[in-house]
Amino acid sequence: MNPLDETKIDQALDFVSLNDIASDEVLGKEIGGIDLSGGQWQKLAIARSVYRNRALLVLDEPTSNLDPLMETEIFQHYLTMANDKTVIYVTQRISMAALAQRIIVIKDGEIIQDGSHDDLIKNEGEYKRLYQEQAKWYVR
Repeated sequence: MNPLDETKIDQALDFVSLNDIASDEVLGKEIGGIDLSGGQWQKLAIARSVYRNRALLVLDEPTSNLDPLMETEIFQHYLTMANDKTVIYVTQRISMAALAQRIIVIKDGEIIQDGSHDDLIKNEGEYKRLYQEQAKWYVR
């Protein structure tokens, strides 16, 4: 087992704005540690992924409890990280999906569309419908 790199831990915690939590802090009320909010637990999970720097990363709505500015910052980091990795990003937020190289649209457990944002927008399909529906909330 590799020893922990304290500097790298601090950098990962700083990246997600959890630098007020000590790297040796006991977390979880159930075991006598401090309790974190849902957003803080999510940030901690993101910090772990930054620290570990794996070749494959699966993210399932990783920023759902974060504010839009932090969400954008973290997603931009994942885009940068993804240059030499495979990142599977599960999301219902079309604005985030639109930044991906490849989008797979799943409905009722079946793949119904596959392509880039630009390709999927050109087609009359579920992705375009969802994109237009979500865009209504932003374009007034």
